[in-house]
Amino acid sequence: MAPSFTETDDDPRYVVPTIDPKDFDDFAVFRETFLRQIDHVREVSAFRDFATVLFEMSGEATRLWQGTYAESTASDLAASVADLRYLQGFLSVLVTTSSESESLTPRNKFFLRTADRTAQKIAALAEEIEADLRAGLGEFDE
Repeated sequence: MAPSFTETDDDPRYVVPTIDPKDFDDFAVFRETFLRQIDHVREVSAFRDFATVLFEMSGEATRLWQGTYAESTASDLAASVADLRYLQGFLSVLVTTSSESESLTPRNKFFLRTADRTAQKIAALAEEIEADLRAGLGEFDE
C-alpha cells in the first residue's frame, strides 16, 4: 500500500500523488520527479493546468500517423524505454549523490537501497523491451 500524502490548510507544500495507472493520461506531461522540486501546491497546480492544455494541444496538432499499427506500437514502446531510462538515471544519481553524505540515517540508507534495487530492476526491464524491439523489427514482414 502506498503512503498517503495529503495537503492541509496549514501546510501548503506539494505532496507527490498516488497515481492510478488507468489515469496515467492525467499525468502525461510533467514527471513527478520534476514537480516534487516545486514546494508549493498552488504552483504545482499551475503546472498541472498548463500540462493539461499542452497535452490536449499536442493531440490536436498531431499529424495523421502514416505508418503501420505495429510501427506505432514500436514507437510507443521506444518512448516508454526512454522514460524508463530517465527514471533509472534519476534513481542512480540519487543513490550516488546521497551515498556520499556522512550523515545518513538508517531510514535514509533503507530508502537508498530501495532506490538502487529499483534502478537495477528498471534497467533490466528497459533492456528486455529494447531486445524485443530489435527482435520484432527484424522478425516480421508486414
